[in-house]
Amino acid sequence: MIGFTFGTSFERTAIDAGSTPLMFLLATFIVPWKVFLPANTMVDFMTAIQKIFPSYYAYQMVQQDGQLWKNIGMFATSFVITLLPFFIAIAAKLRHH
Repeated sequence: MIGFTFGTSFERTAIDAGSTPLMFLLATFIVPWKVFLPANTMVDFMTAIQKIFPSYYAYQMVQQDGQLWKNIGMFATSFVITLLPFFIAIAAKLRHH
């Protein structure tokens, strides 16, 4: 959905130039920073930001930390919240055409 939104919103050359940096940025949200780094204020802050995105909860489900149903619920909630702005952008773009 995110790729479709970008594809309909930007020119092809802009997508080609921005796709790799965007993927690197999004990759920082997959595995919680606290797995690799000792806890400090920055790591705690980044982990709080990661909890907005579904990939954080997908990682937690894979780790099987004993809270599977909670993680599934949070995954679904964050999935909807994350994609909602892109659905709105597509709907607005379709209205104007």
